[in-house]
Amino acid sequence: MSNSWRIGFFPGGGSAVSRIPGSGRHLGLFHFFAGGGERLGGPRVVELGYLKLERYDLEPFRASEESLRVRVLGVLRLDNDLSPALAEAALGRVQVLGWVRADSRTAAVVRSKASGDG
Repeated sequence: MSNSWRIGFFPGGGSAVSRIPGSGRHLGLFHFFAGGGERLGGPRVVELGYLKLERYDLEPFRASEESLRVRVLGVLRLDNDLSPALAEAALGRVQVLGWVRADSRTAAVVRSKASGDG
């Protein structure tokens, strides 16, 4: 993934075409996305508010064999088009202080990533 930085207040997150894969759709007080690089230890997203990740966001990470680290204070929503296998392959460590909204199998993957098993 490229070294891309977005930081600050970005209501809505834009359309899937205009946003950077991995940055998700977000609505919150603070959003940070870094595309990666050795200094950061890989790509990551930090959200204060609401973050929705879709298949569009995670497929590039599975293809590049990188993992996206996610931190959310608020709500993390994993879209219905995101399979548990894709979440397992593309997500690194996941830290959520708040709520995770996803189907039960995908939520189980997120729980394993939060506990350090994944």
